[in-house]
Amino acid sequence: MVMRIKNDRSHLLFLLAALIFCLPLLLLAFRLLLGEISFRQMDEKGLLSAASLDSRNATYQYALGRFYQYSSDASDIDKAIRYYRNSLRQSPLQAGCWLDLSKAYLTAGMTKEAEAALERSVGLNPRNSAVMWEAGIFYLMSGSLDMALKAFRKFILLEPEIQGDVYDMFWKLRLEPKYILSNLVPESYPYYRGYFLYLISTDRITESNDLWKMMEFFPKEDEIFLRYTDFLISRHL
Repeated sequence: MVMRIKNDRSHLLFLLAALIFCLPLLLLAFRLLLGEISFRQMDEKGLLSAASLDSRNATYQYALGRFYQYSSDASDIDKAIRYYRNSLRQSPLQAGCWLDLSKAYLTAGMTKEAEAALERSVGLNPRNSAVMWEAGIFYLMSGSLDMALKAFRKFILLEPEIQGDVYDMFWKLRLEPKYILSNLVPESYPYYRGYFLYLISTDRITESNDLWKMMEFFPKEDEIFLRYTDFLISRHL
């Protein structure tokens, strides 16, 4: 009987010790769960609550940065920058966060910081076409034409099916046609072909003729011969 009481007491003490040991872990798990529930609300109160419950969660900090940068009702660029920085301190390899931080810096007039953040984003994700597009736009806005051309040239290599959008943008800048050809268009037949089709679709006779001569030694499919012939006939050339 005495032995049974001792065994029951030992069992109870073991359970109590286990509970004391596990309690902090249970409380932590509960906080994380509450943070996730709050995060899913995706409003200011919910995001702030999530970040408060789990201050080391880089995703919550990043989401708060985007909220304050892009919200139409609660925009605050200083808060956006602060939360982006917090997120990147927790997880510095977020190319998207560096890109958004670059945009926030630019909005705040912090051009040097914006460029540095943009370079981090490009370095982390050089094959992301959206990042390259944003890089090109940034360099255009800051007056760095050569850097913009390099960025958009890389964009064309990543997204050849929409290269015409890039050509259209640079033609609107009224640059020298030969400068566009030599600095923007990648030097291979598929891109020359794409640029040639853009030129005839926008009725640029001289430039399309010059490029056709450059393409003389490339093997060309019948379709492009027919399209160029139709173009010349329609222009009475």
